[in-house]
Amino acid sequence: MREGPWWLQPPHEYPRASNQINSVHFSSDHQVLTLALAAGPEVAPLEHAMAEWRAAREVVARIAVHVGTGPMGRLGKLQVLGRASMFGPDTR
Repeated sequence: MREGPWWLQPPHEYPRASNQINSVHFSSDHQVLTLALAAGPEVAPLEHAMAEWRAAREVVARIAVHVGTGPMGRLGKLQVLGRASMFGPDTR
């Protein structure tokens, strides 16, 4: 087990596993389910959020952004991601 809170850990295995998950479970454009990644940039470091978004885009997955409220939402990380051109038509 890694030391410290989960949001300060390096990105998890799922970005690397996304290709396999996509090819096995989401191999058709005519499915009922759509592959998506839920990203929460307020808690994790921005580098982690950007790595997650790049991994989602590699497999053409939608990106659902969990927008923080309260103290975490006031950090302005969504604005930083916007200035870095991370938002696109795949971002919800």
